[in-house]
Amino acid sequence: MHARRHPLRSVTADDLATVDQVITERHTRLVAAAQAGDVSALEAVVAEHLPMLYGVIGRALNGHCDVDDVVQETLLRVVLGLDGLREPASFRPWLLSIAIRQLSACRQRRRAVEQRQVSDDEEEVADPAAEVQDLTVLRLQLAEQLRQLDQASRWLDPDDRRLLRFWRQEVTGTLGRRALAARVGISVAHAGVRLQRLQQHLALCRAITAALSNQPRCRLLAEAVTGWNGETTSVWRKRIGRHVRGCAECSSCAADLIPADRLLPACADSSDQEHTLVRRSPPTMRRIWPPVVRGPHVARTVH
Repeated sequence: MHARRHPLRSVTADDLATVDQVITERHTRLVAAAQAGDVSALEAVVAEHLPMLYGVIGRALNGHCDVDDVVQETLLRVVLGLDGLREPASFRPWLLSIAIRQLSACRQRRRAVEQRQVSDDEEEVADPAAEVQDLTVLRLQLAEQLRQLDQASRWLDPDDRRLLRFWRQEVTGTLGRRALAARVGISVAHAGVRLQRLQQHLALCRAITAALSNQPRCRLLAEAVTGWNGETTSVWRKRIGRHVRGCAECSSCAADLIPADRLLPACADSSDQEHTLVRRSPPTMRRIWPPVVRGPHVARTVH
């Protein structure tokens, strides 16, 4: 007698949403248990977020050798500050905010080392006020580019805006390329083509937003938008885009923009519903993580 075979059922969007909800609830329970002193829960929740953490920090530092150090410092502050996290469901954006602060500190240390190497024959007294001012300027510039990125995304078509959300999750390591393709309902190869096209569209939309924000605005651009009511429609996107492409003054407004894949991690927040499944940590992660979770011995890992 042959076993009766059941036909395979394709995965639907409802199935994926259900999985996302289950994973979200599981992470929240793990964080709450870790706050209550469950070391195994702490190890589990951090291990599941390590791929995202390495993805964000690795891209920000371009694979520099400091990546492991920044990850370790971030994890150390997560362990020490977990009790102060009020909402377990906000663990992921809290983790990313810590990572961004550690990246900023790492860049400051590297700049300090470079300055000492340049002026090794001179003794210079650091100006704390200047460092604070530089950091404030950098933060303001980052905030402005994040704001413009959000405005630029409104020029995208609905399908591209949806794909942009998935791309952000891929950049932060919470969604793989195969899962992204499954959510969009296309093949992996087609997903690569769609993402490349999205990046081109987004680059144009960011250039449009930068040109419109420039003051004083280009005279020809001001004439081109006569009668525009501010709505981000495809008709006006094409009309303004044609001008920006052919105008040296307007196109130069986008020259100093941070690449989108480096800005997207900073856009991640608690409204995201996509979370990574448990993955096997690479050797570097396993080497760093065990010393951090030993509690009283954690100070020995900091140099």
